[in-house]
This record gives sequence, C-alpha cells and structure tokens, in this order.
Amino acid sequence: IAVADSFDAMMSNRTYRQGLGFERTMEELEKGKGTQWDPQIVDAFVALIERKGRAMMESLYCYSA
Repeated sequence: IAVADSFDAMMSNRTYRQGLGFERTMEELEKGKGTQWDPQIVDAFVALIERKGRAMMESLYCYSA
C-alpha cells in the first residue's frame, strides 16, 4: 500500500506543487527500491502499471507536463 500511496502522491497535483509526471514518478520509485520501499513490491507495482499501460495511468491524473 505504501508504494501505491507514494505513486498517487507523486502523480497528483497539490496546492504547493504540480504532479511529478509519469516518468519522474517511476524514476523516484526505482530510486527508493530497497531503502524506502521493498524492492519486490516496487517491481510488482511497476509490472502492473506496465500491463495497464502508461496512457491509462496518466489519464487518471489531471496534470499537464
């Protein structure tokens, strides 16, 4: 749940910043593997997103890159 929550937080616009966008969010998840998040969970989450497709995931978030 922590990985999914972090993905959502990074992708979402906040009053104090724009969402990071898909590429940057994925980079941040990779950087945090093994320190911030369990590497197996990150890998499973990334695989799920790849199966669902980037366009579908980006369409869930209202931001402009």
